[in-house]
Amino acid sequence: MKKSIFNFLIVPFVLIIIAASCTNTATKEAIIVNYPITKCVDSMNTKTTLKWGSLIRKTEKIFNSYILKTNGVVESITSITDTSGVFVTKIPDSLYCSVLPDFTKLILRNETLNVTADTMTYIIFENPTNDFVKRYIWNNKFDRPDLLNRDYRIFYIRLESLKDLYK
Repeated sequence: MKKSIFNFLIVPFVLIIIAASCTNTATKEAIIVNYPITKCVDSMNTKTTLKWGSLIRKTEKIFNSYILKTNGVVESITSITDTSGVFVTKIPDSLYCSVLPDFTKLILRNETLNVTADTMTYIIFENPTNDFVKRYIWNNKFDRPDLLNRDYRIFYIRLESLKDLYK
């Protein structure tokens, strides 16, 4: 009887522990570190990031927020100060190399945008190497052609499509 209880309780427990110790514990975050920086990025822009999402003004909480890094990786973030998050997708280098110059042109056309509301939509461009940060915040409820947020809304939609395009 004792032998049967031993086989019934202890052996499966030992097998579970062995199986758990042999599994690959690498996370998606650890895997994506190996992606090289996109070839179109020069040495002064290797740490550049583009963040986008929604922000609740009173609490400074963000939701549906993402970060695009210079290696083409899109990650989901939970804080506006996050520099990395949970892997979502990796976009092709050619697509990344078209996004950054387009956003630079947008910055040159409209240097600043800050329209407050209870819930706001944002795009943040950061380059820590040059100590350069640009925040573009607008009320997503208003969409008129004469408002400056039109161009940013279009670019925001483009960023949103990146995270869904290559899942």
